[in-house]
Amino acid sequence: MAHIQKKCGRCRASLDEGSRTCGRCGSRRFAYIARYRTPDRAERSQAFPRKVDAERFAANQEHRIASGTWIDPRRGQESLAEFYGRWRAGAEERSHPAPSTLAKYEGIWRLYVAPSLGGYPVANITRKDVRDLVTGASKRSPWQAREALKLVRMLLNLALDDDLIGRNPAAGVPSPATERSPVRVLRPWELEAVVANLPERWRAFVVLGAYASLRWSELVAVKRDDIDVEERTLRVDEKVVEVRGRFEWGRPKTRDSARTVHLPKVAVRPLAGHLLRFPPLRGTEWRTRGGRVLSSTASTKARSAGMSSDRSGTVPAERPDLRACAPSGFATRGRASPTRRRRT
Repeated sequence: MAHIQKKCGRCRASLDEGSRTCGRCGSRRFAYIARYRTPDRAERSQAFPRKVDAERFAANQEHRIASGTWIDPRRGQESLAEFYGRWRAGAEERSHPAPSTLAKYEGIWRLYVAPSLGGYPVANITRKDVRDLVTGASKRSPWQAREALKLVRMLLNLALDDDLIGRNPAAGVPSPATERSPVRVLRPWELEAVVANLPERWRAFVVLGAYASLRWSELVAVKRDDIDVEERTLRVDEKVVEVRGRFEWGRPKTRDSARTVHLPKVAVRPLAGHLLRFPPLRGTEWRTRGGRVLSSTASTKARSAGMSSDRSGTVPAERPDLRACAPSGFATRGRASPTRRRRT
């Protein structure tokens, strides 16, 4: 049974409920100690300056113990930084999430979460603390603030599963509003103008990226034996991501991303010409002159080279979204876009 004990705030002597001063030191400052027993019969206590707060705390602990939802407060004294370190080590050992995702989390943690909440005990983090983190990060980047909230919410959900906390204070905290820039989609003749101004080595690269609607990580992972010119198909079963300057090979982003893409004739012609004109490379079909896998920076330069060199005025100044060109091009021609079939 929980109970409240009155003590002197200076010498900690026990006092009667009706006493107005401490008989030992004469102090008029008091503390109220809420005492209760845990399910394993161990006694716990916590001090409060007001009696009403001690009574509220004791009643709450008794209710949680009776309902089976009580969490030992001492278990949540591990700092969020220590908890994140344990989770990160386990994630690297399991190889999940992907290395690129872990690298993104590491950047978000270092820039936003660690300075704000890293030193807080997990059980002491409040909803206000999480809101303050999101507000501060939003001043630098609303998109990064959303990612920081997602990371904190995930970590606290894991802490909740481990019975370190009784609830997730990040649940229900709203994400900051964000705005996406309008997507500029090239029309077929604009795409042709871009390709015509590219070095011959990279024309098939851009055409394939546009008409097969591939992600960059999928496009640079294309191998020669993935391409079937006669059947006009492309097999997508690998990706390459750049993590801190290193290239990591793996399966596509999602399970449904492993697929076979049926290519239009407009994409097959330059692709067939590329296969005849250039000798096969080690591993992927496209590499830099030094033999390295094409990085995202080099990929962007290759895609935009035609636009920067075009002087006809037919190509827009802003960078377009090549992945959206296939649906746009086929809609303009009145035909369905390339079909996608999951691999079995």
